[in-house]
Amino acid sequence: MSTKNDIHHHPDLLEKGNANRRPFWRQRIVDAERGFVFGFRGDSTLFAHFFAIALVIALGVMTGLAALEWAVIVISIATAMAAELFQHVLKTIWSHVGHHLNPDAENALHLANAAVIVAILGASLAISIVILSQLWDLFSV
Repeated sequence: MSTKNDIHHHPDLLEKGNANRRPFWRQRIVDAERGFVFGFRGDSTLFAHFFAIALVIALGVMTGLAALEWAVIVISIATAMAAELFQHVLKTIWSHVGHHLNPDAENALHLANAAVIVAILGASLAISIVILSQLWDLFSV
């Protein structure tokens, strides 16, 4: 629940002395939208992901997926996208402060890349199983 005290706990809400700018929950939505825009502008892989997501959604609609199958697809997509966004966070931080850190700290970027690959491969496998089983059922009759 948002209260007037939320303003004192969120520095973005104090911008330019305007204490009544936005409710806390709404500011978080605006911040998320800005994050997506920054991600799209800074990393072309997000565009590729959204293209693949559009194809998966189209195939899912065409094959008539059940609710549980949609849930598997949504969780898979969300996991892969979250991993990609977290990796983008690490790359952004590294580009700004990486020169101050021990060179071995760059291994964090390698770990983030590995996490993204694991998430994408897992999501791709789960989505493939769901879609291919539906296609199998459609064409095996």
